[in-house]
Parts: sequence; structure tokens; C-alpha cells
Amino acid sequence: MIRRSLNIVGLGEGLRGKKAVDLALKHPKHIFVGVDSHPLSEYGRYLKSRGVKEKPRNLTIKNSTGAFEYLASQKEASVDHAYAHFLFQHVSYAERQKIYSQLMRTMRPGTRFVTIEEANYITQLPLELRNTGFIVSVKRIGAEELLKLDTDNGEMNAKHHLTVQKNRRALQSLFQNAAPSTLAQLKLMGMATSLEGTMKFDMETFRRTIGEKWAMIEGRTPSKDARRAVERILRDVNHVYTDTPWVVITARKPMLKKE
Repeated sequence: MIRRSLNIVGLGEGLRGKKAVDLALKHPKHIFVGVDSHPLSEYGRYLKSRGVKEKPRNLTIKNSTGAFEYLASQKEASVDHAYAHFLFQHVSYAERQKIYSQLMRTMRPGTRFVTIEEANYITQLPLELRNTGFIVSVKRIGAEELLKLDTDNGEMNAKHHLTVQKNRRALQSLFQNAAPSTLAQLKLMGMATSLEGTMKFDMETFRRTIGEKWAMIEGRTPSKDARRAVERILRDVNHVYTDTPWVVITARKPMLKKE
């Protein structure tokens, strides 16, 4: 039996389109599309770094194209797999719903969409995907697993997390070996005197930063659903301050029911 080529779509590919390029070179019998709302300015340079003189025939790059815009242009049940890495943390609630609807329309029954985000989206994004009709599973991962994805965004996030962990260990050592007078002085200055205190301060700062970002994304008059979504995202910030600060969310389109 001759197997047909699979149509695989990457949403929010980043400046190099690295994941789509790597997959296209590794699986020449299948079709890959890399989509990003920004120009893939480093795409050509990355091809050259792989020793490739011209674009693989099984790869299409969609520059300056949003996820919804691309999916809306595709035929119904034409996508065999779709993925996105750290995309939805930049997309408004209303726009996310539009993307989910297009994913449900364009994906073949039984196929999967996989997205990776920071773990503070562990409640909200699966809820939204289930409400669209997907069957959803969730898995928490750490830096080592994220690095295995071999993507630009994954590598950047994983390396940052490993650096933060290293700094926390050094800070813990400093607190443990600090003289009582030093700790007393820090307390007088209103500063943390333990690693737990420092992490609590960092967490609240991160929560405020995320809240300000979502206020800009959602605008001055967000819908009630959008406000509730942001509340859940902020509530789950503590999940980021663990050894598994990212979440892999797999959304499967149900098979068609036999009549």
C-alpha cells in the first residue's frame, strides 16, 4: 500500500523557521509549512548553515502570515498534524478562539495539534481547546525535555531556566553562610533573607509583569471570558517556579462518528 504524504503545519515558527526546516530535511516524503506573523529574517541563513543551497521542495514558508490567516485559507480536513511553541502567550483570547475553530475545521479527524507554553497556561488553554471540541491531554516538562525539541524558542527558554536554577543554588548558599548581622541588615532594608523569600518576591513581580502584558494584549474593554482567562493564567504563575515550568498540551480532533 502506498502511503500518502502528510501535511504538517508549524504555527509561530520564529525568525529561522528552524523546526519546519529540520523536519522537511529529515522527512522528504512529507509536506511541511512554516507560518509566522513576522518576516523569517534568518531563514535563508539557517538553510546555509545546514549546507542547503535552496529551499527543500517539500517545505513552504509563509512570512508575515498570522496563524488564523493561514488556517482560514486552507481546505477543510487538509492538515495531518499541527504544532505551535510559545505562540498563544502572545495571542488575545478572542484570536485564540478563532485559531482553535480553524484548527478544528482544517485538521483531519483523529489528528493532533500540539502546543507548548509556560506552565501558568496549564488550566486555561486546555479548557479553551476542550470547549472547541478537542480531546485534550497535558504533560508537564522540564528543561532537558524542552531542549530535546531542538527549537529556537525551546532552547532560549530552557537555557534561561537552567541559569535561573544555578543562580538560586548560589543564592541559597549565600543565605546559609551569611552572618546573622548580615541577615539582620537585609531585613532592616526590607530585603529577602531566604531563598523562599526571594522566590516569593520574584513570583509576585512575574505575576505583575504578566498581568501588564495581558492588559495590553486584551485592550481596555476585554470580554468577561477574556478577563476570566487572564485571572486563571495569573493564578497559575506558581507552576512556573518548579522543575517542570512548561506544559505540553495535545489536542486531538475526534474521529467521525459512524452512522
